[in-house]
Amino acid sequence: MSDWRERGLAFSAWGVVFGDQAAAPAMIDRIVHHADPLTLKGISMSGRE
Repeated sequence: MSDWRERGLAFSAWGVVFGDQAAAPAMIDRIVHHADPLTLKGISMSGRE
């Protein structure tokens, strides 16, 4: 499975994902404002099959 969620898409490009360049920053702001930061340690599994 390879899609935009696995590629670490920059926030500036999320307008394409949401289909609206103006609304994307507002949606991201709402999500990030209510989020708790997580620190992940260890080996990345993203490149493995």
